[in-house]
Amino acid sequence: KARLAAICLFDDCIEHCGSSAASKYGPVLVNGVIQVMNNANNNDDIELKEASVYGVAQLARHAPKEMLSSSMPPLLQWLLAMAKEGQAKGKDDIEHLRLVENSSSAVATLCLFKGSPFQNVYGFDRKDALDVFLSNLPLLEDEDEAKFCHEGLCGLAEGGEIDLSSNAQRLVNIIGQISAAVDNGDEIASMETCKRLAHILSIMQQGNSSLIQQVYSTLSQEAQYG
Repeated sequence: KARLAAICLFDDCIEHCGSSAASKYGPVLVNGVIQVMNNANNNDDIELKEASVYGVAQLARHAPKEMLSSSMPPLLQWLLAMAKEGQAKGKDDIEHLRLVENSSSAVATLCLFKGSPFQNVYGFDRKDALDVFLSNLPLLEDEDEAKFCHEGLCGLAEGGEIDLSSNAQRLVNIIGQISAAVDNGDEIASMETCKRLAHILSIMQQGNSSLIQQVYSTLSQEAQYG
């Protein structure tokens, strides 16, 4: 429990104090994360893995790139292995959903979003990572991570990183679920992000309105009217 408490402390410090704290305390957190990643005995300590994954996302946002450089690509492969459970199962069937969702968030923060520090990693399949990320959306377990990643989704769609036509069913479903959750009071997306998602949906509808209507009809009633 002492290791868990220490990693959580450094996570919070870097998250709330930003780049100056990341520069000062980041190396200690990186060392702790790598120990968790490399120690097979930690496989059953879900809280420790969750804290470590969360720490990676904070380091990716606030620490200098070189702080994580020596840990790539094994760190990315570790995160992807956990996040891929979201490709194979629905959220109701995932036992440790927060761990899976936050692993997906960490992957996207490291490699997919505009300004991500590791968009070009040797052996990294960007298309595969993007599919893993989309498979885990919307994020529901951690509101802060959800807000960040749903904003990032907008950037990917607006920047042409996501093919709106071939991903129409997936995107309409994601946007519908986010809208329904926000309407129910869950703070998983800002109002600005919701406006951007609505605009993306409008663009998709202009491109192929019949397809969008067909996909829309398959959504749950809650998602349709959220």
